[in-house]
Amino acid sequence: MKILTGNQIKEADLFTIQSEPVSSLELMERASENIFQQIRKLFCNQKKFIVFTGKGNNGGDGLVVARLLSQEGREVELVSLYPTHQCSPEYQSNFLKLPSSIKVSEFNNSINLSGEAVIIDAILGTGIKGEIKSKELDAIIFINNLNQPTISIDIPSGMKTEYANSKDISVNADYTVTVEYPKLSMILPDSGAAAGEISIARAFLSERYLKAAETPYHFITREEIKELLKKRPKFSHKANFGHLLIIAGSKGMGGAAILCAKGASKSGCGLITCQIPEIYETSLITELPNVMSFADPSDHLSSTIAEINRFSCIAIGPGIGKKPDTLGLLKTTFADYKSPLVIDADAINLIASSPELLNMIPKGSILTPHPGELRRIIGAWVNDYEKIEKTKSLCKLNMINVIIKGAYSCLITPEGDVYFNSTGNSGMAKAGTGDVLTGLLAGLISRGYNPTDAALIAMYYHGKAADDLVVTRGTESFSSVDIADNIRIL
Repeated sequence: MKILTGNQIKEADLFTIQSEPVSSLELMERASENIFQQIRKLFCNQKKFIVFTGKGNNGGDGLVVARLLSQEGREVELVSLYPTHQCSPEYQSNFLKLPSSIKVSEFNNSINLSGEAVIIDAILGTGIKGEIKSKELDAIIFINNLNQPTISIDIPSGMKTEYANSKDISVNADYTVTVEYPKLSMILPDSGAAAGEISIARAFLSERYLKAAETPYHFITREEIKELLKKRPKFSHKANFGHLLIIAGSKGMGGAAILCAKGASKSGCGLITCQIPEIYETSLITELPNVMSFADPSDHLSSTIAEINRFSCIAIGPGIGKKPDTLGLLKTTFADYKSPLVIDADAINLIASSPELLNMIPKGSILTPHPGELRRIIGAWVNDYEKIEKTKSLCKLNMINVIIKGAYSCLITPEGDVYFNSTGNSGMAKAGTGDVLTGLLAGLISRGYNPTDAALIAMYYHGKAADDLVVTRGTESFSSVDIADNIRIL
Protein backbone atom coordinates (compact mmCIF):
# COMPACT_ATOMS: atom_id res chain seq x y z
CA MET A 1 0.00 0.00 0.00
CA LYS A 2 1.43 3.33 -1.07
CA ILE A 3 1.73 6.28 1.31
CA LEU A 4 0.93 9.47 -0.60
CA THR A 5 1.75 13.09 0.11
CA GLY A 6 -0.93 15.66 0.92
CA ASN A 7 -0.81 16.96 -2.68
CA GLN A 8 -1.15 13.44 -4.10
CA ILE A 9 -4.16 12.79 -1.85
CA LYS A 10 -5.87 15.86 -3.30
CA GLU A 11 -4.95 14.74 -6.83
CA ALA A 12 -6.32 11.23 -6.15
CA ASP A 13 -9.66 12.70 -5.04
CA LEU A 14 -9.91 14.93 -8.14
CA PHE A 15 -8.84 12.15 -10.50
CA THR A 16 -11.46 9.80 -9.01
CA ILE A 17 -14.18 12.44 -9.31
CA GLN A 18 -13.32 13.13 -12.95
CA SER A 19 -12.60 9.60 -14.15
CA GLU A 20 -15.39 7.49 -12.61
CA PRO A 21 -17.18 9.94 -12.76
CA VAL A 22 -18.46 10.50 -9.24
CA SER A 23 -19.47 13.72 -7.50
CA SER A 24 -17.49 15.13 -4.61
CA LEU A 25 -20.54 14.59 -2.39
CA GLU A 26 -20.86 10.93 -3.41
CA LEU A 27 -17.15 10.34 -2.76
CA MET A 28 -17.50 11.96 0.66
CA GLU A 29 -20.52 9.81 1.43
CA ARG A 30 -18.86 6.48 0.64
CA ALA A 31 -15.67 7.34 2.52
CA SER A 32 -17.65 8.57 5.52
CA GLU A 33 -19.85 5.48 5.56
CA ASN A 34 -16.70 3.37 5.94
CA ILE A 35 -15.37 5.72 8.62
CA PHE A 36 -18.69 5.26 10.43
CA GLN A 37 -18.34 1.47 10.25
CA GLN A 38 -14.88 1.65 11.83
CA ILE A 39 -16.21 3.88 14.64
CA ARG A 40 -19.05 1.39 15.26
CA LYS A 41 -16.49 -1.41 15.70
CA LEU A 42 -14.47 0.65 18.15
CA PHE A 43 -17.44 1.86 20.22
CA CYS A 44 -20.28 -0.56 19.62
CA ASN A 45 -21.93 0.18 22.98
CA GLN A 46 -21.23 3.91 23.24
CA LYS A 47 -24.39 6.00 23.58
CA LYS A 48 -23.16 9.58 23.12
CA PHE A 49 -20.84 11.22 20.58
CA ILE A 50 -19.77 14.85 20.25
CA VAL A 51 -18.57 15.81 16.77
CA PHE A 52 -16.31 18.86 16.32
CA THR A 53 -16.24 20.17 12.75
CA GLY A 54 -14.21 22.73 10.86
CA LYS A 55 -15.42 24.43 7.69
CA GLY A 56 -13.83 22.18 5.05
CA ASN A 57 -14.43 18.70 3.73
CA ASN A 58 -13.01 17.03 6.83
CA GLY A 59 -15.89 18.72 8.62
CA GLY A 60 -18.21 17.40 5.90
CA ASP A 61 -17.01 13.86 6.68
CA GLY A 62 -17.81 14.54 10.33
CA LEU A 63 -21.37 15.58 9.42
CA VAL A 64 -22.01 12.36 7.49
CA VAL A 65 -20.70 10.33 10.42
CA ALA A 66 -22.88 12.37 12.84
CA ARG A 67 -25.95 11.69 10.69
CA LEU A 68 -25.29 7.94 10.48
CA LEU A 69 -24.67 7.66 14.23
CA SER A 70 -27.90 9.51 14.95
CA GLN A 71 -29.89 7.34 12.53
CA GLU A 72 -28.61 4.32 14.44
CA GLY A 73 -30.08 5.69 17.65
CA ARG A 74 -26.97 7.22 19.23
CA GLU A 75 -27.11 10.59 20.97
CA VAL A 76 -25.10 13.02 18.86
CA GLU A 77 -24.09 16.60 19.53
CA LEU A 78 -22.44 18.78 16.88
CA VAL A 79 -19.99 21.55 17.76
CA SER A 80 -19.21 23.65 14.69
CA LEU A 81 -16.33 26.11 14.58
CA TYR A 82 -17.93 28.26 11.86
CA PRO A 83 -21.39 29.35 10.76
CA THR A 84 -22.67 27.07 8.00
CA HIS A 85 -22.59 29.77 5.31
CA GLN A 86 -18.79 30.08 5.76
CA CYS A 87 -18.21 26.37 5.14
CA SER A 88 -17.50 24.38 1.97
CA PRO A 89 -20.40 23.48 -0.39
CA GLU A 90 -20.07 19.79 0.59
CA TYR A 91 -20.27 20.78 4.26
CA GLN A 92 -23.37 22.90 3.66
CA SER A 93 -25.09 20.12 1.71
CA ASN A 94 -24.49 17.56 4.47
CA PHE A 95 -25.50 20.01 7.17
CA LEU A 96 -28.97 20.20 5.60
CA LYS A 97 -29.27 16.40 5.88
CA LEU A 98 -28.72 16.31 9.66
CA PRO A 99 -31.60 14.87 11.68
CA SER A 100 -33.38 17.32 13.95
CA SER A 101 -32.39 15.19 16.97
CA ILE A 102 -28.78 16.38 16.69
CA LYS A 103 -28.06 19.34 18.97
CA VAL A 104 -25.95 21.95 17.15
CA SER A 105 -23.71 24.46 18.94
CA GLU A 106 -21.10 26.92 17.74
CA PHE A 107 -17.72 26.52 19.40
CA ASN A 108 -16.35 28.89 21.99
CA ASN A 109 -13.93 28.30 24.84
CA SER A 110 -16.69 28.40 27.44
CA ILE A 111 -19.01 25.91 25.74
CA ASN A 112 -20.54 23.47 28.23
CA LEU A 113 -20.46 19.80 27.22
CA SER A 114 -22.16 17.56 29.73
CA GLY A 115 -21.92 13.83 30.28
CA GLU A 116 -19.51 11.16 29.14
CA ALA A 117 -19.06 11.02 25.39
CA VAL A 118 -16.71 9.97 22.63
CA ILE A 119 -15.23 13.01 20.88
CA ILE A 120 -15.02 12.87 17.08
CA ASP A 121 -12.44 15.29 15.67
CA ALA A 122 -13.36 16.49 12.17
CA ILE A 123 -11.83 19.96 12.31
CA LEU A 124 -8.82 19.86 9.96
CA GLY A 125 -7.80 17.32 7.35
CA THR A 126 -4.75 16.77 5.18
CA GLY A 127 -4.81 20.14 3.43
CA ILE A 128 -3.46 22.39 6.16
CA LYS A 129 -0.69 24.80 5.22
CA GLY A 130 1.33 27.03 7.52
CA GLU A 131 0.15 28.10 10.95
CA ILE A 132 -3.14 26.89 12.38
CA LYS A 133 -5.74 29.63 12.78
CA SER A 134 -6.57 30.73 16.32
CA LYS A 135 -10.10 29.29 16.34
CA GLU A 136 -8.92 25.82 15.26
CA LEU A 137 -6.03 26.01 17.71
CA ASP A 138 -8.40 26.88 20.56
CA ALA A 139 -10.65 23.96 19.63
CA ILE A 140 -7.71 21.52 19.49
CA ILE A 141 -6.54 22.59 22.95
CA PHE A 142 -10.14 22.40 24.22
CA ILE A 143 -10.53 18.81 22.95
CA ASN A 144 -7.22 17.75 24.47
CA ASN A 145 -8.33 19.12 27.85
CA LEU A 146 -11.64 17.23 27.81
CA ASN A 147 -10.00 13.95 28.81
CA GLN A 148 -12.60 11.97 26.85
CA PRO A 149 -11.97 9.15 24.33
CA THR A 150 -11.19 10.84 21.01
CA ILE A 151 -11.34 9.68 17.40
CA SER A 152 -9.84 11.76 14.61
CA ILE A 153 -11.20 11.48 11.08
CA ASP A 154 -8.47 10.95 8.47
CA ILE A 155 -5.71 12.69 10.50
CA PRO A 156 -5.56 14.37 13.92
CA SER A 157 -6.43 18.04 13.44
CA GLY A 158 -3.29 20.15 13.32
CA MET A 159 -0.98 17.30 12.27
CA LYS A 160 0.96 17.81 9.05
CA THR A 161 0.60 15.09 6.44
CA GLU A 162 4.26 14.21 5.88
CA TYR A 163 6.92 15.08 8.42
CA ALA A 164 5.49 16.59 11.59
CA ASN A 165 7.22 17.75 14.76
CA SER A 166 6.58 16.54 18.30
CA LYS A 167 6.25 20.20 19.33
CA ASP A 168 3.41 20.84 16.86
CA ILE A 169 0.03 21.21 18.51
CA SER A 170 -2.54 18.69 17.28
CA VAL A 171 -5.43 16.71 18.65
CA ASN A 172 -4.14 13.87 20.80
CA ALA A 173 -6.36 11.11 19.44
CA ASP A 174 -6.88 7.70 20.96
CA TYR A 175 -7.87 6.44 17.52
CA THR A 176 -7.52 7.74 13.98
CA VAL A 177 -9.71 6.38 11.21
CA THR A 178 -7.74 7.40 8.15
CA VAL A 179 -9.06 7.37 4.59
CA GLU A 180 -7.60 4.89 2.08
CA TYR A 181 -4.02 4.79 3.43
CA PRO A 182 -2.09 6.04 6.48
CA LYS A 183 -0.40 9.42 6.33
CA LEU A 184 3.36 9.44 6.83
CA SER A 185 3.33 11.65 9.95
CA MET A 186 0.99 9.19 11.68
CA ILE A 187 3.55 6.37 11.64
CA LEU A 188 6.73 8.27 12.54
CA PRO A 189 8.04 8.60 16.12
CA ASP A 190 8.15 12.42 16.18
CA SER A 191 4.41 12.76 15.73
CA GLY A 192 2.75 9.34 15.49
CA ALA A 193 1.78 9.06 19.15
CA ALA A 194 -0.88 11.76 18.60
CA ALA A 195 -2.68 9.48 16.12
CA GLY A 196 -3.26 6.70 18.64
CA GLU A 197 -4.39 3.41 17.10
CA ILE A 198 -4.85 3.63 13.33
CA SER A 199 -7.50 1.93 11.23
CA ILE A 200 -8.17 2.40 7.53
CA ALA A 201 -11.48 3.25 5.87
CA ARG A 202 -11.68 2.70 2.13
CA ALA A 203 -12.89 5.48 -0.14
CA PHE A 204 -12.25 3.37 -3.27
CA LEU A 205 -10.20 6.04 -4.97
CA SER A 206 -9.11 5.43 -8.55
CA GLU A 207 -6.90 2.35 -8.79
CA ARG A 208 -5.46 3.79 -11.98
CA TYR A 209 -4.22 6.87 -10.13
CA LEU A 210 -2.90 4.88 -7.17
CA LYS A 211 -0.94 2.50 -9.40
CA ALA A 212 0.63 5.36 -11.35
CA ALA A 213 1.44 7.56 -8.32
CA GLU A 214 5.15 7.61 -7.52
CA THR A 215 6.23 7.53 -3.89
CA PRO A 216 9.15 5.99 -2.01
CA TYR A 217 6.89 5.30 1.00
CA HIS A 218 4.87 2.11 1.48
CA PHE A 219 2.73 0.59 4.26
CA ILE A 220 2.93 -3.19 4.29
CA THR A 221 -0.29 -5.11 4.86
CA ARG A 222 -1.26 -8.77 4.84
CA GLU A 223 -2.40 -8.61 1.20
CA GLU A 224 1.06 -7.61 -0.05
CA ILE A 225 2.83 -10.11 2.19
CA LYS A 226 0.72 -13.05 1.06
CA GLU A 227 1.73 -12.36 -2.55
CA LEU A 228 5.41 -12.70 -1.60
CA LEU A 229 5.17 -16.13 0.05
CA LYS A 230 6.81 -19.05 -1.74
CA LYS A 231 5.12 -22.42 -2.07
CA ARG A 232 6.89 -25.42 -0.58
CA PRO A 233 7.22 -28.12 -3.27
CA LYS A 234 5.88 -31.54 -2.33
CA PHE A 235 8.95 -33.41 -3.57
CA SER A 236 11.73 -31.60 -1.73
CA HIS A 237 14.16 -32.17 1.13
CA LYS A 238 16.01 -30.05 3.67
CA ALA A 239 18.90 -29.26 1.34
CA ASN A 240 16.45 -27.45 -0.95
CA PHE A 241 15.75 -24.83 1.70
CA GLY A 242 19.20 -23.56 2.59
CA HIS A 243 21.66 -23.77 5.47
CA LEU A 244 21.81 -20.84 7.88
CA LEU A 245 24.77 -19.98 10.10
CA ILE A 246 24.09 -17.96 13.25
CA ILE A 247 27.08 -16.35 14.94
CA ALA A 248 25.79 -15.22 18.33
CA GLY A 249 26.35 -15.19 22.08
CA SER A 250 29.09 -14.47 24.62
CA LYS A 251 29.48 -14.87 28.38
CA GLY A 252 26.21 -13.82 29.99
CA MET A 253 24.48 -13.51 26.60
CA GLY A 254 23.84 -17.10 25.57
CA GLY A 255 20.11 -16.46 25.46
CA ALA A 256 20.55 -14.10 22.51
CA ALA A 257 21.89 -16.98 20.40
CA ILE A 258 19.07 -19.31 21.44
CA LEU A 259 16.38 -16.70 20.72
CA CYS A 260 17.94 -16.02 17.32
CA ALA A 261 17.93 -19.74 16.54
CA LYS A 262 14.30 -19.98 17.71
CA GLY A 263 13.33 -17.27 15.25
CA ALA A 264 15.25 -19.00 12.47
CA SER A 265 13.46 -22.27 13.24
CA LYS A 266 10.17 -20.59 12.22
CA SER A 267 11.47 -19.44 8.82
CA GLY A 268 11.20 -22.68 6.87
CA CYS A 269 14.94 -22.92 6.17
CA GLY A 270 16.32 -26.45 5.90
CA LEU A 271 19.35 -26.44 8.21
CA ILE A 272 20.59 -24.21 11.02
CA THR A 273 24.06 -24.17 12.56
CA CYS A 274 24.76 -21.92 15.52
CA GLN A 275 28.29 -20.83 16.40
CA ILE A 276 28.08 -20.28 20.13
CA PRO A 277 30.49 -20.20 23.11
CA GLU A 278 31.13 -23.71 24.37
CA ILE A 279 29.56 -22.93 27.77
CA TYR A 280 26.13 -22.58 26.09
CA GLU A 281 26.26 -25.52 23.69
CA THR A 282 24.34 -27.87 25.99
CA SER A 283 21.65 -25.25 26.60
CA LEU A 284 21.25 -24.73 22.87
CA ILE A 285 20.93 -28.42 22.06
CA THR A 286 18.52 -28.98 24.96
CA GLU A 287 16.29 -26.10 23.91
CA LEU A 288 16.55 -26.65 20.15
CA PRO A 289 17.61 -30.18 19.19
CA ASN A 290 16.94 -29.33 15.54
CA VAL A 291 19.84 -26.83 15.54
CA MET A 292 23.42 -27.96 14.93
CA SER A 293 26.23 -26.28 16.86
CA PHE A 294 29.79 -25.12 16.40
CA ALA A 295 31.20 -24.63 19.89
CA ASP A 296 33.72 -21.81 20.23
CA PRO A 297 36.17 -22.82 23.01
CA SER A 298 36.32 -19.28 24.44
CA ASP A 299 33.60 -17.56 26.49
CA HIS A 300 33.17 -15.26 23.51
CA LEU A 301 33.36 -15.75 19.75
CA SER A 302 36.67 -15.65 17.93
CA SER A 303 37.04 -18.80 15.79
CA THR A 304 36.46 -18.86 12.04
CA ILE A 305 34.39 -21.64 10.48
CA ALA A 306 35.96 -23.25 7.43
CA GLU A 307 34.26 -23.02 4.04
CA ILE A 308 31.98 -20.23 5.20
CA ASN A 309 30.44 -19.78 1.75
CA ARG A 310 28.70 -23.15 1.99
CA PHE A 311 26.07 -21.40 4.10
CA SER A 312 23.08 -19.81 2.35
CA CYS A 313 23.01 -16.89 4.77
CA ILE A 314 24.74 -15.75 7.96
CA ALA A 315 23.21 -13.89 10.90
CA ILE A 316 25.82 -12.23 13.08
CA GLY A 317 25.68 -10.01 16.12
CA PRO A 318 23.16 -10.96 18.83
CA GLY A 319 24.98 -10.94 22.16
CA ILE A 320 28.49 -11.34 20.68
CA GLY A 321 30.04 -8.58 22.79
CA LYS A 322 32.81 -6.24 21.69
CA LYS A 323 36.06 -8.10 22.42
CA PRO A 324 38.97 -7.36 20.05
CA ASP A 325 39.09 -10.90 18.65
CA THR A 326 35.31 -10.83 18.11
CA LEU A 327 35.93 -7.71 16.03
CA GLY A 328 38.52 -9.75 14.13
CA LEU A 329 35.95 -12.48 13.49
CA LEU A 330 33.54 -9.86 12.16
CA LYS A 331 36.17 -8.48 9.78
CA THR A 332 37.04 -11.96 8.54
CA THR A 333 33.38 -12.82 7.98
CA PHE A 334 32.81 -9.61 6.00
CA ALA A 335 35.92 -10.21 3.92
CA ASP A 336 35.30 -13.87 3.15
CA TYR A 337 31.54 -14.23 2.81
CA LYS A 338 30.15 -13.42 -0.65
CA SER A 339 26.38 -13.27 -0.02
CA PRO A 340 24.10 -10.97 2.00
CA LEU A 341 24.38 -11.11 5.78
CA VAL A 342 21.96 -10.12 8.53
CA ILE A 343 23.82 -7.87 10.95
CA ASP A 344 22.42 -7.02 14.37
CA ALA A 345 23.15 -5.77 17.89
CA ASP A 346 26.82 -5.91 18.92
CA ALA A 347 27.94 -6.41 15.31
CA ILE A 348 26.40 -2.99 14.58
CA ASN A 349 28.14 -1.49 17.61
CA LEU A 350 31.45 -2.94 16.43
CA ILE A 351 30.88 -1.36 13.01
CA ALA A 352 30.20 1.97 14.74
CA SER A 353 33.56 1.72 16.52
CA SER A 354 35.35 0.73 13.28
CA PRO A 355 33.59 2.63 10.45
CA GLU A 356 35.92 1.18 7.83
CA LEU A 357 33.89 -2.03 8.21
CA LEU A 358 30.97 -0.41 6.40
CA ASN A 359 32.86 -0.69 3.10
CA MET A 360 33.43 -4.40 3.73
CA ILE A 361 29.79 -5.41 4.25
CA PRO A 362 28.60 -7.69 1.43
CA LYS A 363 26.18 -5.96 -0.93
CA GLY A 364 22.52 -6.58 -0.18
CA SER A 365 23.12 -7.25 3.51
CA ILE A 366 20.59 -6.10 6.10
CA LEU A 367 21.40 -4.17 9.28
CA THR A 368 18.69 -4.30 11.97
CA PRO A 369 19.46 -1.47 14.44
CA HIS A 370 17.21 0.01 17.08
CA PRO A 371 17.37 3.83 17.11
CA GLY A 372 20.31 3.97 19.54
CA GLU A 373 22.41 1.63 17.40
CA LEU A 374 21.44 3.53 14.25
CA ARG A 375 22.55 6.80 15.84
CA ARG A 376 26.02 5.32 16.42
CA ILE A 377 26.26 4.57 12.69
CA ILE A 378 24.78 7.68 11.05
CA GLY A 379 25.14 10.25 13.84
CA ALA A 380 22.43 12.28 15.57
CA TRP A 381 19.38 13.60 13.75
CA VAL A 382 17.12 16.57 14.41
CA ASN A 383 13.86 14.96 13.25
CA ASP A 384 12.44 11.93 11.47
CA TYR A 385 13.04 13.44 8.04
CA GLU A 386 16.76 13.81 8.71
CA LYS A 387 16.93 10.31 10.21
CA ILE A 388 15.37 8.73 7.14
CA GLU A 389 17.42 10.80 4.69
CA LYS A 390 20.69 9.94 6.47
CA THR A 391 19.75 6.26 6.46
CA LYS A 392 18.88 6.42 2.76
CA SER A 393 22.35 7.84 2.06
CA LEU A 394 23.97 5.06 4.11
CA CYS A 395 22.03 2.39 2.22
CA LYS A 396 22.74 3.87 -1.21
CA LEU A 397 26.46 4.42 -0.57
CA ASN A 398 27.08 0.92 0.78
CA MET A 399 24.39 -0.97 -1.20
CA ILE A 400 22.84 -2.34 1.98
CA ASN A 401 19.39 -2.46 3.58
CA VAL A 402 18.50 -1.14 7.03
CA ILE A 403 15.54 -2.09 9.21
CA ILE A 404 14.96 0.63 11.82
CA LYS A 405 13.23 -1.22 14.66
CA GLY A 406 10.46 0.32 16.71
CA ALA A 407 6.76 1.11 16.28
CA TYR A 408 6.01 0.70 12.55
CA SER A 409 9.51 -0.69 11.95
CA CYS A 410 10.72 0.44 8.56
CA LEU A 411 12.93 -1.10 5.90
CA ILE A 412 15.05 1.26 3.82
CA THR A 413 16.59 -0.16 0.64
CA PRO A 414 19.61 0.92 -1.45
CA GLU A 415 17.15 2.24 -4.05
CA GLY A 416 15.64 4.63 -1.48
CA ASP A 417 12.34 2.84 -0.92
CA VAL A 418 10.94 2.98 2.61
CA TYR A 419 8.56 0.24 3.78
CA PHE A 420 6.68 0.64 7.07
CA ASN A 421 5.36 -2.44 8.83
CA SER A 422 1.70 -2.55 9.85
CA THR A 423 1.96 -5.13 12.67
CA GLY A 424 3.41 -5.10 16.18
CA ASN A 425 2.69 -3.43 19.50
CA SER A 426 4.38 -1.91 22.55
CA GLY A 427 4.55 -5.30 24.28
CA MET A 428 7.49 -6.08 21.98
CA ALA A 429 9.69 -3.57 23.82
CA LYS A 430 11.40 -6.33 25.80
CA ALA A 431 14.79 -8.00 25.76
CA GLY A 432 15.41 -10.52 23.01
CA THR A 433 12.66 -9.45 20.61
CA GLY A 434 15.20 -8.19 18.07
CA ASP A 435 17.20 -11.43 18.30
CA VAL A 436 14.10 -13.36 17.23
CA LEU A 437 13.63 -11.02 14.24
CA THR A 438 17.26 -11.47 13.19
CA GLY A 439 16.94 -15.25 13.17
CA LEU A 440 13.63 -15.22 11.32
CA LEU A 441 14.96 -12.78 8.72
CA ALA A 442 18.21 -14.66 8.11
CA GLY A 443 16.32 -17.94 7.92
CA LEU A 444 14.03 -16.54 5.23
CA ILE A 445 17.01 -15.41 3.14
CA SER A 446 18.53 -18.86 3.59
CA ARG A 447 15.18 -20.36 2.59
CA GLY A 448 15.47 -18.57 -0.79
CA TYR A 449 13.86 -15.15 -0.45
CA ASN A 450 15.68 -12.06 -1.69
CA PRO A 451 16.71 -9.65 1.10
CA THR A 452 13.88 -7.14 0.50
CA ASP A 453 11.10 -9.74 0.47
CA ALA A 454 12.65 -11.56 3.42
CA ALA A 455 12.75 -8.34 5.44
CA LEU A 456 9.11 -7.50 4.69
CA ILE A 457 7.90 -11.01 5.54
CA ALA A 458 9.98 -11.17 8.72
CA MET A 459 8.83 -7.78 10.01
CA TYR A 460 5.20 -8.58 9.29
CA TYR A 461 5.01 -12.03 10.90
CA HIS A 462 7.26 -11.07 13.82
CA GLY A 463 4.83 -8.24 14.65
CA LYS A 464 1.79 -10.41 13.88
CA ALA A 465 2.94 -12.98 16.44
CA ALA A 466 3.01 -10.25 19.08
CA ASP A 467 -0.39 -8.90 18.01
CA ASP A 468 -1.92 -12.36 18.39
CA LEU A 469 -0.41 -12.66 21.87
CA VAL A 470 -2.00 -9.38 22.97
CA VAL A 471 -5.44 -10.91 22.49
CA THR A 472 -4.85 -13.52 25.20
CA ARG A 473 -2.14 -11.94 27.39
CA GLY A 474 -2.25 -8.18 26.98
CA THR A 475 0.90 -6.17 26.23
CA GLU A 476 2.66 -6.79 29.55
CA SER A 477 2.64 -10.55 29.95
CA PHE A 478 4.40 -12.03 26.96
CA SER A 479 8.12 -12.30 26.28
CA SER A 480 10.42 -12.62 23.30
CA VAL A 481 10.35 -16.39 23.84
CA ASP A 482 6.57 -16.28 23.44
CA ILE A 483 6.90 -14.24 20.24
CA ALA A 484 9.28 -16.82 18.75
CA ASP A 485 6.99 -19.68 19.75
CA ASN A 486 3.96 -17.88 18.27
CA ILE A 487 5.32 -17.04 14.80
CA ARG A 488 3.12 -18.53 12.08
CA ILE A 489 3.90 -17.83 8.42
CA LEU A 490 0.52 -18.45 6.83
